[in-house]
Amino acid sequence: MLFEYAEKIDNEQLDPSLIDFSINYYHKQNDHHQLAWCYYCKGHMLKYSQRNDEAASMYFKALDYLQDQNVFLLSGKIYEDIGSIYLFQ
Repeated sequence: MLFEYAEKIDNEQLDPSLIDFSINYYHKQNDHHQLAWCYYCKGHMLKYSQRNDEAASMYFKALDYLQDQNVFLLSGKIYEDIGSIYLFQ
């Protein structure tokens, strides 16, 4: 995914609305795992744009899609970002 790549190259700031296409696609496919990744990526982009309230909302949506899955890497990334939002508010 473009967004995961951007995360690895110094958190390049991309427009968070770019991922809406992927979110719509995975909603139609009912792919909860990919939806969780999309919401995480969107939240991550919002966080680095200093839009913390919107970012937290995206992270909680991602966690909702991970409820019945054992995806510890993604869950850890989400909780790390949520923690940093609360730490700096």
